Amino acid sequence: FSRMMEAIQGIPRSELAFRIEILATIKRILLRFPSTRDVLRESGGYVTLTSMIVALEDAFAPRDDELAASSVSVARNVLAQVLDVLMESMRDHAINARFFARHVGYTALEDALLLTGALNSNASENNKTMDDNAVALFGMLFAFMVQDASLQSLFSGTHDHTLVSTDPMAAADLPAFVEKTINRPQFVIAHPEMAMVILHLQQHASNSRCALSRAVLQGLLALSRANRRNQIALNRSGFMLECLQRVFPIDKNEDEQDKEDSNEDKQVLFKMITKLLAMGVGDKELHYLFQCFGTNGELLPLDDPQASAVMDLILQGTTRSRWPNFLHFDLALPLATTTTTTPCLDFPTLTQFPPPSQGYTLTMWFHMEKWDKGHDLVLWSVYDDQRLAFQVYLDASTGHLCVYCINSKQVSQFDAVTFQPGYWYHLALVHHRSRLGNSMSTITLVDVLNLYFYLGARYMALYKDSLRQFQTYDASTAIFLNLDGRNAKRRDLQRGMLANVMRGGPSASAAANAASQKVILAVTATQCLAHGTDTGLINASLDYDTRKYANASEMHRVVLNGALSKLQRAIVATASYGYLLGKPGIAFPYGLDDATWKIGGFALALNMISRANTSDLLLKSMRVLIEMVQYSWRNSEDMERRHGYEILANMLKHKRELMTVEFLELLLSFVGKNTAVPEKSVISNPFAYRSVILNFEVWKKTSIDVQRLHLDQFILFMQTSHHRSFNVRRLVKVHLVKKMLLAFRMNIYAKELIPHVVQALKAITLVNWTTESIRALATFVASTASTNGKRAYLHIFHSLF
Repeated sequence: FSRMMEAIQGIPRSELAFRIEILATIKRILLRFPSTRDVLRESGGYVTLTSMIVALEDAFAPRDDELAASSVSVARNVLAQVLDVLMESMRDHAINARFFARHVGYTALEDALLLTGALNSNASENNKTMDDNAVALFGMLFAFMVQDASLQSLFSGTHDHTLVSTDPMAAADLPAFVEKTINRPQFVIAHPEMAMVILHLQQHASNSRCALSRAVLQGLLALSRANRRNQIALNRSGFMLECLQRVFPIDKNEDEQDKEDSNEDKQVLFKMITKLLAMGVGDKELHYLFQCFGTNGELLPLDDPQASAVMDLILQGTTRSRWPNFLHFDLALPLATTTTTTPCLDFPTLTQFPPPSQGYTLTMWFHMEKWDKGHDLVLWSVYDDQRLAFQVYLDASTGHLCVYCINSKQVSQFDAVTFQPGYWYHLALVHHRSRLGNSMSTITLVDVLNLYFYLGARYMALYKDSLRQFQTYDASTAIFLNLDGRNAKRRDLQRGMLANVMRGGPSASAAANAASQKVILAVTATQCLAHGTDTGLINASLDYDTRKYANASEMHRVVLNGALSKLQRAIVATASYGYLLGKPGIAFPYGLDDATWKIGGFALALNMISRANTSDLLLKSMRVLIEMVQYSWRNSEDMERRHGYEILANMLKHKRELMTVEFLELLLSFVGKNTAVPEKSVISNPFAYRSVILNFEVWKKTSIDVQRLHLDQFILFMQTSHHRSFNVRRLVKVHLVKKMLLAFRMNIYAKELIPHVVQALKAITLVNWTTESIRALATFVASTASTNGKRAYLHIFHSLF
C-alpha cells in the first residue's frame, strides 16, 4: 500500500481515469483482504485519499468548452470512488474511524469538498431543476454516513429499493421523497461526524437550491427519527450544537446575517433539536442554550420570540431527557440489514457463578421501545457449555414474565404483570432465599428491592452510598408509604432501619460493603471500555500502558465487570470481560435537569420567574422550575439547602396579580396533589408545601378563584385523601391550626369565602385535635372579638364541631 500511495501522489491532476483504476483496485483489495485496512491507515492512506479530493479543485466549476460535460462526469466518478474507499476502509473498523476523525478530520474533508466547486455551479433560476453536481455530492455523503451505496442516487429521486416513476421528479416533491425513503430502521448512521459536514455544505447550497437544501435537511431529520441508535450517534457528535447555533444565532455580524436560515429551514432544524434532546445535552450545548436568552451582552425580555422559543425548548428537554445510561439492543437490525448476529451482551466466562451459597438475586432495569409479538423477548440466558441452563424471557403471546430452568419440568410464568412497550421496568428475580446478613435481618428483601426501585434507573452505583441524597421527595415518600400499611411496631422498626440505610449509617455501611463483596456481576453502559469518539472508560484516569492496551483492536467491544472495585483490576481481569455482539448502541445521556445543576440549577428557573410579566410566562417559568427540581436529586437538594423555596415564596408575593388557578394547580401537583385520583393525594414535598402553600401572604389579594382553590386543598390533603394521617405527620411541626387562625385574623381571604374558610379550618382542626390546637382556638376567640363579635365567632366555631 505504501508504494501505491506514493504512486498516487505522483499522478498528474489531469489523469483522472488512472486514478479511478487505482481506487477501484484499492477497494477490491480492502473487500477481499480486510486486514489491509490497518495497512492503509499505517501507510498514510487517509492523507492521500483526502489529497485526491483536493486535486479536484474547481473540477465542477461552470465551464463553456465542449469537454466540460465529460470531464465533470469523470471527476464526479473520482470523487465517488474516493468516498467509497474511505467508507470501506472504516466499515466495522473502529480504530480506522477514530484515526481518521482525529488525525485527518472531517473539517479537512469538508474544505476539500468545497474546493471542488460542486456547490458553486448555478441551479436554474426558477428552481424547478437542480444541478447534477450538488445532487450527486449529497447522495455520496449520505451513502458514506450510513455505509449504504444505494443512497448515492437519493437526491436524484431514485433509490435501489424504491419503485419510482421514470419521469423526472419535480423539485418540490424531493423532500417528501427523501423523508419516505430513509426514515427506516435499517439506515443506521455509522459516521455521525459526516452529518456535520452535510449540515455545513447544506448551508452553502441553501441560497440557490431551495428544494435540494430542504431535502437535505429533511433527510437528516428522517435519519434522526429512523431509530434510537441514530439519535445516540448524532447527539454526541456536536450536531445538536450546530443546529442550535443556526436556529438561535446570537451576536451575529453582517456576513452571518446574510447566511441566516429561512423560517422553513429553522423549523426543520428545531425538530431535530427536540428529537436529539431526548438523549441528553452536553456542556457546550447547555451553555449555548442559556446564552440564547441574551444578545450583545443584554438579556432578552421573556416575551421576545427567541427567548420564548428557548424556554419551550428547555421545557421539552427537561421533560424528555431523563434517560439513564443504557445499552440499546435493536433486535430488528439483523432482519433489516446484512448483519447476522443478534445484538446482545455476552460474557463467555463468569467466575463464581452460580455462587456456592444456596441463592442469588438478579436485578435489572430494562425498557422496551418496540416489541415484535412474533418472538419472545429474551432478557437473560445462562449456558452450561452449549446447553441452555437458565433463561428469563417475556412470552410474546401473553406478555408475561417466564423463567426456564433446566432442572424444572415446566416453565414458571408470572402473570401478575403484563409487560408493555414504552415503559421502564425494574425486574428483581430472587432464586431461593436471600442472604443479606444479620445486620439487615429486620428489613425484608422486598423493602430493600423497593428502595432500589425508587432510586430509579439513573442511579448507577452498587448501593454503598448514603442513599438518601440520591432520592427525590417523590421517591422517599413512596418508600415510607409502603410501610404505612403495617402494624405500628414493625413499621416504626423498619422505618428506622431504612432511614439508617438511606443515611449511610455505620451498620448500613457495613451491611452494604458486605453485600457488595458478594456481587458477582454488575453491568451499566459506563462500564463499556470505548465506543465512538472520546467516549467510554478509555477517557478515565488510566496509566499509559493500560490506555494503550485499551486502545487495541477489538477492545472497543469490551464491557468490564463493574463488580470489580478497581478499574485497573477490571481491565486486566480478562476472564470477566463481556463482549458487545451484533452492534448494540451505547448511550450516555445527561438529562437537561441534571445538566443545569452545573451552571446554576434552580437559580436559572427562579430568574425566569422573577422576570415573568404575564400569567402565561409565570406559568411557563414555574413549569421549568418544577421540571428541573422534581426528578433531579441534585437540584432538589440544592433548592432545599439554599432556601430556594423561601426565595420562590418571596417572589410570588410580588406577582399575585399574575397567579391563576392553572398556576396553583401546577404548584399543588408539584407538592403531591393527584389530579387523576384526588383520594391518593399525598404531601410529597413538605418543604415546598410549608414555604409556599402555607405562606398565606403569597395568596393574599389573589383572585377569588385562586383563594377558593387554596382553601379546597386543605380539605383535600387533610380530609379527602386516604393518606391524611401521613400528611398530618409531615406537618406536625407547622402548628397548622395557629397558622390558619392567623390568616383569619389578617383577613387573607375575601369575605365571600368565609364558608370555605370555615370548612378548611374544620378539616385542619379535626386531624390536629390537640390541647395546643384547642388552646389556640380559645385564645383566638377571646382576643380578637368584641362581645357581639364573640357570639358571631362562637357561632362559626360551633359549626366546626
